[in-house]
Amino acid sequence: MLKYIYVILFISAITLSAVDVHINKERNNQLLGADATVENVIVSRFGGKVRVIHSYTYNTAGDIIETLSSRLYLDGKTPLERISRTFNDNHSELNVLAEKYKDGQWVNYYRVSKTYDKDNHLLTYLWEYWKNNNWKKTANVIFTYDANGNLKTKVDWVLVDGKYEGEYRTIYEYDKWNNVITHQRILVSDGKTTYFYKTVSTRLKTGEIVSYIYMKRDGSKWVNKYKTENKFNLAKKISLSYSYNWKNSKWELSGRTQYSYLKLVYLTQKLTQELDVSTWVNARRTKYTYNSKFLITSETFDYGANLGHYKYTTWTYDDKDRVVSELYQRWDNNNWNAQTRLTYKYNSMGFVVNKHKSTWDTFKWGNSKDYTLKFSDSKKREFEFTGYDISIKYKNTSDVDDDRYTVNTLTIYPNPTSDFLYISGEELQGKYSIYGIDGSVLIPYRQIPEQNGNTKIDISSLSAGFYLLRIETKTGIQTKPFIISK
Repeated sequence: MLKYIYVILFISAITLSAVDVHINKERNNQLLGADATVENVIVSRFGGKVRVIHSYTYNTAGDIIETLSSRLYLDGKTPLERISRTFNDNHSELNVLAEKYKDGQWVNYYRVSKTYDKDNHLLTYLWEYWKNNNWKKTANVIFTYDANGNLKTKVDWVLVDGKYEGEYRTIYEYDKWNNVITHQRILVSDGKTTYFYKTVSTRLKTGEIVSYIYMKRDGSKWVNKYKTENKFNLAKKISLSYSYNWKNSKWELSGRTQYSYLKLVYLTQKLTQELDVSTWVNARRTKYTYNSKFLITSETFDYGANLGHYKYTTWTYDDKDRVVSELYQRWDNNNWNAQTRLTYKYNSMGFVVNKHKSTWDTFKWGNSKDYTLKFSDSKKREFEFTGYDISIKYKNTSDVDDDRYTVNTLTIYPNPTSDFLYISGEELQGKYSIYGIDGSVLIPYRQIPEQNGNTKIDISSLSAGFYLLRIETKTGIQTKPFIISK
């Protein structure tokens, strides 16, 4: 039975007074797997010369309502910064006030105000900073939505010394399946409208892009610039992609990319070629290998007409399918030469608590001392410290046993993927979220829409890289690694 969880990294623990934490069990289970909230974080520069403690105070719903940062000394501590927050009934942030401690008193630093509609969609976002004893606007964003809750417009004010000088507008249109089909950005200032770009796409019902056109403004009309057309295999994975440039008032074929898969869904090769008059010439190629669980184990990148080696990356995993190391190598003098190695450590609930980077120095690994740690609190706000030693103390009031985190009944595919990820299993009633490999929350918890024992997740907004899918059902919590390759 869990009562307290301590994660200590690189420095000795320091005895500190506890923060009285009252939390909502269900909401914190979503993020940390148990009712663990961050009580304090001690951050030290290497050598321990500068030590700062960040302490957190929670409301009864588990939201952080105050963050207090102080500098530690042998004989005590001095306040540095204080951030206070308020929330609505949906636990969405309403107001933020940041203050700095100066000359024995708290002084305004910046503040943020947000408003929402009845469905909790963000409507306005206002950022102000304190200057010359007055609040000066530095950012103001306005959002509108259609009847289906899709983002329709995003308006960013152009502010000069706090005064309105114009606005950037981003405008979206959707098809009947709520897929984005047009997207354009313009600037309105001094009564003039400046058009930047516009995209037009056609999609399958399930969201896969069939064609994509990028346009720029020329006087009073939109002019085509380039186009992509995609073909798919039986699993709706891209099998062939053609690229076109707009030239002499018509589309001119310029390149193509061919995709190969294992079992129709696991990408094994991506070959891009350019058209030279009537001959296809190799440009670059990426190849992947997998282990028996279809987790990617290597990625090889070759380039040029002869597809010469350039970069080679390998991954290793622990018995819970979590990445424990990444090794990056470059091709030089007809050999692969180690460049960088990343290693990861996890807490008992499967979250990265340390990312360590090493560089190869002649005949041995040298420590670059580039440590990065991210974690999120119960409200899924993110904290990051780079180049520091870190000690984190968690406070836990859960009666839930660790065994609930060892369930392994769900599978995900394809892996690597590009725009969509499928979850398959017997029990799909629950929630999912997506994290970066460093623990940052990229897609907060959402309900799993069950579809005949499978569910489809749209990840097209994420860039290429390594990610973690966290799945919570009534039978347990699982974390599944996957890769996006585009």
